[in-house]
Amino acid sequence: MADATPFRVVQKTSANLLQLEALFLGQVGLLSSTDREQDYVRQLQEEYRFLKHKQQLRPLVGAAVQFARLRPPNFPTLRLAQLACLYHEKNQLFQAVLSARGLLIWTG
Repeated sequence: MADATPFRVVQKTSANLLQLEALFLGQVGLLSSTDREQDYVRQLQEEYRFLKHKQQLRPLVGAAVQFARLRPPNFPTLRLAQLACLYHEKNQLFQAVLSARGLLIWTG
């Protein structure tokens, strides 16, 4: 997914969580289901169609997304949604990691 999704597009959409989730899920082909009864899924599909056209994105073809032998908390859909939330809330996180000068020990 990282190779197929330009980081500049992630940065541009990081202010809108719905667009960011749609971008991540759409790029790996997890929005192509025919279950359009849920409003949330339909919104994600519409956002991804818009982003795909606007940013000239090419989704991964035949992406091997695995659900077998995974517990529900580790499903790719949930992990991608969590990644979208992380980028949305902490959009400068990568820059902070790069500019870190020492080791920070977090005690919780």
